Amino acid sequence: MIAIADRETDPWHDAAMAVSLFAVDPPALGGVVLRAPPGPPRDRWLALLRERLPEGGGFQRIPV
Repeated sequence: MIAIADRETDPWHDAAMAVSLFAVDPPALGGVVLRAPPGPPRDRWLALLRERLPEGGGFQRIPV
């Protein structure tokens, strides 16, 4: 378990919170822009997003 003080400085906590908030009502927020280099943290974040989106929710990658 992460202590409350650690949550304030943990970037993964913020990233996971963004996924959770977006998953509540994706159309109302209009989308998410993820700017991260290729690698495990980005892949982990995208996997979490896919898990939390409603079934049949749209997921589209747009090249830069």
